[in-house]
Amino acid sequence: MYLFSHTPAGLAAFRDWLAAGAPGEVPATLIEEGACCEYVAGRLEIDETKTFGSRFEIALYVKSVLDRKGLAHFPVSSGVWSWLSAVYLDVLAPLDDAGARPKLSKELDSPAYIFHPNSRKFYRHRIGAAVMMLAQLGERDAEPLLCSAPSVLSDYCEQNYARISAGRYDKLSITLANKIYWDWQTMKPKKKFNDGKSGSLAHLHRWIGQLSLNYDISRLNLAEIEALLPLEFRQRLAAVS
Repeated sequence: MYLFSHTPAGLAAFRDWLAAGAPGEVPATLIEEGACCEYVAGRLEIDETKTFGSRFEIALYVKSVLDRKGLAHFPVSSGVWSWLSAVYLDVLAPLDDAGARPKLSKELDSPAYIFHPNSRKFYRHRIGAAVMMLAQLGERDAEPLLCSAPSVLSDYCEQNYARISAGRYDKLSITLANKIYWDWQTMKPKKKFNDGKSGSLAHLHRWIGQLSLNYDISRLNLAEIEALLPLEFRQRLAAVS
């Protein structure tokens, strides 16, 4: 089918339907041309029947479609992200035998499916944030954040992005976190990545935030940041080097 974007009326209708529990099949009015949906970018085609094993897979596919027209950087206010959520809702929150969606996010502002401008929970959007992470970080650094099931926001992703200063996508911060706390052999976070002790993930992003008060982080490379690490981080880094 062709790629669409929700209109303001479509966003409101989708939000109301989600709030009601998203019963049954996704209404055609939420995904087809009409008062709720409008064409995007010269009628790009997207395969609405695809299934995905992870957020990473869905991000790779959606970004590849958008990249055909150089559109991977839609603003969060764009209705294209909520429309994509509607199209793939059976992947994000599949119906059970009783016709209910037990994996449907219960968050009142629906950040998993509808972006809200200025929300610090932007990273919870299952598709839009995943595509943005992929575009900003590249495949290697985005995969640890996105290797969970399409319906799941992993704790590793949550713990990273909830702490990045002012909700910025900071590639160096994520690259460093992945280097210290991610097990690339098992493709899982290390068990003690957020144990609350010195040198944990929670403290890393707080430290980088403090570092940015004295340095222009954007001008430092990874090796320069590592050289400035306090002892507790250097010890953890040495263990993986």
